[in-house]
Amino acid sequence: MKLNKLQIKELTRLIEFYAKKDGFCTKNNSIFCFVHEYFACCDFLVVNATKIVYRISVKKSCYDDIFWNIMNIKGKKTDSLRACGAFKAPSLLLKKGEIEIGDDYIDVSLFLIHIINDTIEKFISEDYFLEYVFGDNIVNDKNILQCLEYLSQSNIQEAKLIAQKQLDLGDIGKFSNEGKGFFEWILYHTGDGGMYEL
Repeated sequence: MKLNKLQIKELTRLIEFYAKKDGFCTKNNSIFCFVHEYFACCDFLVVNATKIVYRISVKKSCYDDIFWNIMNIKGKKTDSLRACGAFKAPSLLLKKGEIEIGDDYIDVSLFLIHIINDTIEKFISEDYFLEYVFGDNIVNDKNILQCLEYLSQSNIQEAKLIAQKQLDLGDIGKFSNEGKGFFEWILYHTGDGGMYEL
């Protein structure tokens, strides 16, 4: 079934309605919540007016606070920035997929919420986050995630070693602010007089 703009708007409204009813927060096609020490998020989008594509991801909720401090990001920081802000800590992709849109928008909405809940519950029951971040898996922004984890554990030396190694390879980190990349900020803030001292 191909939707027009009004139908897409109605479907998005229903998805957000049922997500909120189930205890999630929503903003800009993102559905998110805090679960234990984690921040879980599902970004969704209606594509070609025929299907919903979604990506469900998770990160430790403290990562954004550390990330914002490291990157010298100022201003008010809301929970929605953890989901859809321009400067947010990277996360681990749990699941991505597509849902064909049928005639019943409520069923489609509830099915997406069901997928989100099942994915989060499975992750929480298995809690393989650190295994993925530090294992041999292919993870986007793995070095940034490792630095954030080490900083969350107050293991400043390991974060510095990763940052220096990446800089030696010519990688400043894909995030930059005030003319410095993420790994440059790590060394700046972990040096003499920095906010993270050894």
